[in-house]
This record gives sequence, structure tokens and C-alpha cells, in this order.
Amino acid sequence: MQVQFDLTPDDYYAFLRFQVPRDPQMRALHRRLPLLVLQIGAVGAIALGVISYLKAGPRYSPLVRGVTGALSGLSFVLVIGILYLFLFLRVKARGGFAEMHVAAQRRAIERGQFQMAFGHHLIEIGPEGYMESNADGQALQVWDRVVNVFETPAHIFLFKSVNVAYIVPKRAFPDPAAIAQFLAEVAGHRAAAGAPQ
Repeated sequence: MQVQFDLTPDDYYAFLRFQVPRDPQMRALHRRLPLLVLQIGAVGAIALGVISYLKAGPRYSPLVRGVTGALSGLSFVLVIGILYLFLFLRVKARGGFAEMHVAAQRRAIERGQFQMAFGHHLIEIGPEGYMESNADGQALQVWDRVVNVFETPAHIFLFKSVNVAYIVPKRAFPDPAAIAQFLAEVAGHRAAAGAPQ
């Protein structure tokens, strides 16, 4: 089966919006970031508290030095908390990490980067793999190296790794039956090749 289409930056942005929230590294960052901020706040608070306690010197009572150290430490935690909240609200206001990534890639594309990825593409499905052809050349991707296949309302993504996929826009197909045939052929060839399901 052959499918021809023109790949656009919007197709790439749709892929990023799909992939970035599923990226294991991004999910790990989301889980670890609050703990990391808490650890930085705690270490900074202790360090600043100890420095303030020692800097106050013997001319003040231990109680005054302790209160000064504790207030210095708490002020550090407050500043770190405000910075974290500012960063969290900024990321949220920009649509999350996926939209920030899309915006960064859009700027790169506007500067002329990644232009070889866009334009006319041809994908040929066969028993050994799929041949992708574009202005940059041809490449055969064998089925046992296709780690996953995802379908969205507008695209089919043939993942070559956790973060890299071949993008096939559904507009390249004449009707839903052709999309179903394409997906069935891909699934059949992947199963025959022993690719992960």
C-alpha cells in the first residue's frame, strides 16, 4: 500500500502535543519537581539559618540568634515557594510543557530549521517494513523496530522510539476504509515481524 501526502509544521505540532505529555522523562519531571523544590528549600533554609545564627555572633543571646536563623531560613523557603508558584503559573498560562515545546519548535521552524522534514512524503507499506521517501531521501524502517502505533482523530503515528515517530496525516487517505486498511496492514506486518504490541 502506498500513501502520499504533504507534511506540514502543523502536523509536527500535533505530534508534539500528543507525545510530550506521554514522554516518560516529562512525566518523571512532573512527579519530581515539587519534591526537588522542597529539597532545595529545606537545604537552603538550613544553610541560611546556620549562617545567620553564626553571623549574629556571641553579642546576641542564643534565643535571638536562633530566631534570626529561623526567620532567615523561612524567608528562603518563602522566596523559593514564590519562584516555584510563578514558574508553575507561567507554564500553566502557556498551555503546559507541550505548548511551550510547540512554541519553541515553531520559532526554530520560522528561523528555517527542520525544513527537510516538511513537504511531499511517500510511505510504502511492505512485509519487511515501511519505506519513507521525501526530499531528503529514502529510508526503510523494519517492523520490529516500530515500537508503537497510535491513532488520533487527525493522524497516525508510527513510533520508531519513545520520542520519535513517523507522522501520517489522515487527510492523505481518501476515506475511513482506507485508514482502516492501512492500520490493519501495519498491525499484520508488525505481528508477523514479532514487533512489540
